[in-house]
Amino acid sequence: MKLIIFILTILQSIFVLGQKIIDTTEMYEGRLTKKKIEFDQTGNKISETYYFNNGKVQLVDSFHFNKSFHWIAHDSLGTRSGEWEDPTVAAAPLEKKRNILFVICLLTISIIVFAIWRLINYKTAYYSVFSLSLLVSFTAFLQERISNLSEELQFTINVSQGWSILILLSLTFIFSVGNLIFRVNISKVNSIAIAVIAGLISLAVYMGYISALAGRGAVG
Repeated sequence: MKLIIFILTILQSIFVLGQKIIDTTEMYEGRLTKKKIEFDQTGNKISETYYFNNGKVQLVDSFHFNKSFHWIAHDSLGTRSGEWEDPTVAAAPLEKKRNILFVICLLTISIIVFAIWRLINYKTAYYSVFSLSLLVSFTAFLQERISNLSEELQFTINVSQGWSILILLSLTFIFSVGNLIFRVNISKVNSIAIAVIAGLISLAVYMGYISALAGRGAVG
């Protein structure tokens, strides 16, 4: 135990000694302002802090690879007065989570469809994919209106539903086209009708997505 504490203390000391802090002054908002610049052990800027004449923090600007991505401003009494965060940096964790959920949905649906196809038959797998696409679309429509969940769980459910609908509708359309090209025990009328329905649902989902973006001010 003592050895572990000793090693952790040494590592912390190396990390702290590797950091560099520079105290300087700079003209900021028309006056000479005290400024503190902090660098990591590789020389990359971590933060810049500006101070009022009374010693209160005026602005803390955080950097990632020497690029400003987040600042917090305060008034002369120390009360927070403003904040900004680079949306690309803020969205990075969500983008990673979206990609992970896509892989999970793709693998899950692929395994289910392949199992039905191998254990039963192709026709059952085809109609199962179409039925699942309708079911997931319908549940997504309902869940959007009746849910009262945490923001993180809501995001996970919405993204999973979105990926599932996209994958299922894509499979439905691909299978429908395949039915028209290859000889299968499914009528061409059914294949065409299902392909049209899948296309209409895809269009509705896309328009709903664009409408949601517009509602958040991301479009228009």
